[in-house]
Amino acid sequence: MAYDVQKTDEEWREQLSKVQGVPSQPYAPTREYKAGDVIEHPTFGCGIVKSIKDGNKFEVLFQRDVKTLIHKLKEA
Repeated sequence: MAYDVQKTDEEWREQLSKVQGVPSQPYAPTREYKAGDVIEHPTFGCGIVKSIKDGNKFEVLFQRDVKTLIHKLKEA
């Protein structure tokens, strides 16, 4: 799915302003996230969890794009 970078950036800034003061969590596929969590991804930067998808996937709004990431993986 293609996203309009300018609209994504505007939405990211708006959502980020709503969670000011909320500490970000480093992204790890073994952690569990919920909508509204602020995460710090090593490649994509700061993001806000938009929604939880089926199983172990969740959607994150980053400054330039929306990505689907994985979570709740069992540690080996």
